This record gives sequence, C-alpha cells and structure tokens, in this order.
Amino acid sequence: MPLLNYVTQLVRTSMAAAPATVYTVPATKTVVLTSIVVVNTNAASRTYTILLDGVEYAKDVNIPGKTTHQYDNVRQVLTATKIIQASASAATDVKLHISGVTS
Repeated sequence: MPLLNYVTQLVRTSMAAAPATVYTVPATKTVVLTSIVVVNTNAASRTYTILLDGVEYAKDVNIPGKTTHQYDNVRQVLTATKIIQASASAATDVKLHISGVTS
C-alpha cells in the first residue's frame, strides 16, 4: 500500500527583526512547500524577507498595515536539513504561516 502524504502546518510564528531560522527539514525527510501566508498585524506598513535554504524567495516585500499576502502553489522542494529563514522590518508585527507536504 502506498504511503499517503498530507499537507501539514510547518511554520506558524512571528517574524523577528533579524533573519532567523523558522524551520529545518528533518534529517531523513524531504518537504514540498505548498503555501506561504504573511500577515501584518500592525496598522503601519512593514517589509519582510523569506529565504529558502539561503535563496531569497521574497526579498524586502512591502506589506501594508492590517493586510495579508498569500502565496499559493509554492511548489518549492527542500531536502534533508535545509532551512527556511524569515525576517521583518519590525519584530512580532508580521506573522508567518507555511504549509507543506513531508515525505
């Protein structure tokens, strides 16, 4: 019987002001990212950056106050021990939610 893979929550956190690792792929796993949601909870505009294993996926993206950016169908593959890093122009104002499939 084949092993079924389901979309699951990988990251749900506030972004720090400096680049920080928010997820590390487990040593024996591969992850396919399916969606990324970024939420600015502050009334003021902020910027954010997301890096997938050191490569900029979104760099210095402006997000207006009280809005959401949604990236669907991300389809980025990260292999064992690869990392996701994120940062925002103001600590804790910008929230990050990442979903994916782990196999």
